Amino acid sequence: MPFRTRIVTLLLLVLPAAGSATAATYAIGQSGPDGARLFATLGDFTREVRCVNGDDSVVLEGGKTHHGMLALAPCDASVRGTITIRSSSSNLPARIAPALNARDLGSAWKVARSDELPPGTPLNDSDTKEVFVLGPLPQPVSQLIVGDSALGPAAAPDQGDGRAPRTILLSAVQTQRQGCPSWMCLRSDDPFWTVQVRTIAKSPSVVWPQLVLRNTPWSFTRHRIAGADPGSGTLRIDATTGTTAVAEEREFVEPGFGVLLLHGVGALDQADEWFYDAGSKRLFVVARRGTHPDELAEQLFIALRDPAGKDPDADAGLSFGPAGKARASGLNLVIRQLEIVAAAGSALRIHRVGRVEIAQNLIRSPAEHGILASEIGRLEVVDNEISDTGNNGIQVRDSSVLEIRGNRIRNAGHIGNQPQLTMQFNGIRAAGFTRADIRDNRIDGVGYAGIMLAERGAFKDAAAAPPQLVIAGNTITHFCQMLNDCGAIYINGGGKDRKQPMPVIPGIEKRIVNNRIADPEPNLQGLPAGLAIPAEAGKRSGARVRMVGAVYLDHRASGYDIRGNSVQGLYTPYGWNVFNGGIENACSRQSAAQCKAGPKASRCYTQALFECNTVP
Repeated sequence: MPFRTRIVTLLLLVLPAAGSATAATYAIGQSGPDGARLFATLGDFTREVRCVNGDDSVVLEGGKTHHGMLALAPCDASVRGTITIRSSSSNLPARIAPALNARDLGSAWKVARSDELPPGTPLNDSDTKEVFVLGPLPQPVSQLIVGDSALGPAAAPDQGDGRAPRTILLSAVQTQRQGCPSWMCLRSDDPFWTVQVRTIAKSPSVVWPQLVLRNTPWSFTRHRIAGADPGSGTLRIDATTGTTAVAEEREFVEPGFGVLLLHGVGALDQADEWFYDAGSKRLFVVARRGTHPDELAEQLFIALRDPAGKDPDADAGLSFGPAGKARASGLNLVIRQLEIVAAAGSALRIHRVGRVEIAQNLIRSPAEHGILASEIGRLEVVDNEISDTGNNGIQVRDSSVLEIRGNRIRNAGHIGNQPQLTMQFNGIRAAGFTRADIRDNRIDGVGYAGIMLAERGAFKDAAAAPPQLVIAGNTITHFCQMLNDCGAIYINGGGKDRKQPMPVIPGIEKRIVNNRIADPEPNLQGLPAGLAIPAEAGKRSGARVRMVGAVYLDHRASGYDIRGNSVQGLYTPYGWNVFNGGIENACSRQSAAQCKAGPKASRCYTQALFECNTVP
């Protein structure tokens, strides 16, 4: 045998094959499975374990809260096997809370002196409440948690017991053409508006709130307040800042539209309200007078966000994926029976893994998405409970085979949770899939669509699985609460030219069947989370108007069978039980074939679609 051959043979005998190493079990908490390597806290584990191998397990003690974030990667992207992250108990979830207390952050609470208070704080003479301060802190504050409750930052005006900041309706709007010295001048007859204008006028601009304006039926925009005139009750605002949308004077802003004032100090007057001062990097919290700082250290937990935003995993409660642009195509990942509370970003972020199962988890109050999954070969999201997400409940991008089944999603698009305003208000959103089975989910209280899918980029990877889309047995209620031109089930076909019908691709099954759809809450006022007020007759700016469908097939979405759905609620004026913006959508493919032979083949399906769905 040649010398070089002997060396290669020896190396093959010595080096283990990928995935054949002995599986390791890591336990976090006070106890763990026999033979597990034990870590007392999540922080201890993350400091020592940077990556995991195929068939490794991470077991978190059930019924216990583990403070911190969990970010894991495979040691080798070519590894094979199944990595499991789970609770130690089948009955008690293990809670991951990314927020830390003051001691974890190397700081301590103290009563804020009057010269330390943010200008405009309305508590200087209070007999019952006082302000505590923490910091300076290393990163901006995204969330504050008291016990099991995630608290939004102090909103102006006071959001009180509501789960969303209070919306104020405009009574007068003036543009530059009409004499406003800024981009726009706004007034409201709401008494809370008057209080805020006075507070803003006497406070320095560094503590002014952000103004979020309902700018069109389809968008909100963020604005910097340029000035306040308490005499006339007017706030002047500049044009939009940030990434949400470009506001122009030709847009639809008018009296009756809603605005929100967020992250301001002027309403810092109720227990548990908080304000983060970016200039001093300090956190201010209201508590009852006489509270000892040690009580706050025990009760309050703070979630910090990555201000640079360069690492998308940095703010996630639990993240998993190979480093760089590598793909772990041969790896399986199982995440079970965890509870993730108040992440500064998405609760779960998983990317570039061959197969992923996310089952029986509880997710509450993340600032971004509940579950964000991208570039997964096969994704199963089953029997999870997701609530109060800042953005989508579940978002999936460029993943071949999807099974999203039996999940319960509530209050998706919680605008008060978002660190920066976005338009992602859907229960489930997916794009770039080949095969998707979305079945038996319960979705309630969403800002936009219950289920929103994009055909662009979909159905292409036939080698992964036969192309198919089935949306069946879902219950979607109280939808379109933040934006209009939407539906409970919204499909974007990817084409806008209706004079050029989108061809139906033979062999691709697309079914929307046996779903229960009820109680749309569309409005133009921007009233969040079920607070819509019925419109006055003939008022375009009123609540229940503007292009809402139970099933909304837009941009030439074609080839769908839509039947057996139960449609309830008010869809008029300007609404549809089924909006057919495509072609060849009918109760069955046979019906579509018959219609195709008729004189109006591109637009003749709407009546047939109505007739094959149950409408009370």
